[in-house]
Amino acid sequence: MKKRSAKTTPVAGTLAEVRPQVRRLLESSPSYCALPAEKRREIARDTIRVASYLVDPHRLVSPEFAHPVLVPNDLLSATNFPAFVSGLIDGVFGAIVNASIQQMEAYADLVARAAASVSEFMADNITSDRAWIELTNTFPEALCTTGKDGRQSKNEAKPDRSAVAHMARTLGLRRPWPAVDSAEGRRVLVTAMRRRIARERQKSFALALSMGINRIVVVKGRIPARPVPTR
Repeated sequence: MKKRSAKTTPVAGTLAEVRPQVRRLLESSPSYCALPAEKRREIARDTIRVASYLVDPHRLVSPEFAHPVLVPNDLLSATNFPAFVSGLIDGVFGAIVNASIQQMEAYADLVARAAASVSEFMADNITSDRAWIELTNTFPEALCTTGKDGRQSKNEAKPDRSAVAHMARTLGLRRPWPAVDSAEGRRVLVTAMRRRIARERQKSFALALSMGINRIVVVKGRIPARPVPTR
C-alpha cells in the first residue's frame, strides 16, 4: 500500500489546536450526538482534516503569530494562534450546532467532499520558487528572474525606491521594508508572498465552506426553488 505523503497530513501543532475545538463544536450539537458512532467518527475525522488545512495552509499561517512579516488582517486579528483557531472554526462551522439530523447528514457529505479536496490543495505546494515567479509577475518593475539564483531586483545596482515601496505596501509588509538587492531582503519577499498566497487560499476556502454549511442549515436542510421574477 502506498504511504500517504507527509505533505497531505496536518502537522502535529495544528492538530493539537484543531482537535479539541472541533470536538467541542460537534459535541455541542444534539443532532451530531444522536448519530451512530461510526458516522460521528467519520464526520469528526473529515472536519478535523478540513479545519486543519483551513487554519494553516501548508503551515504558512501559524508562523505569522511567532515571526510576523505581514501586517495583521481580518483572519489574523486574534492575539494568539489558539484563539485564532477557535474563532475561525466557530465562524466557519458554527452553524452546524443547531442543525437537524437531516442537515447533519448533508453536512457529513459536504465535509467529506471538502476533505477529499484537501489532498489536492496540499499537493499544490506553495514553494519558494513559485512565490518568486508570482512576485516577478506581479511586480515586474521591481524584480526579475536573472542573477546567480534566478532572483534579483530589477536594477541590482540601484533598485527603484518607488517600485519597492509600492511592492511592500501591496504585499502588506511591515516596516522597515526589505532591501531587495540583498539575499535576506529577497527571502523576506518570498516569505511574504508565500504567506499571502496561503491567506488568499484560506479566505476562499473559508468562504466556500461557510456558504455551503449555511445553505445546508437554512430551512430543514432544503432551500426551496423559486422562480426568478421578470419585469
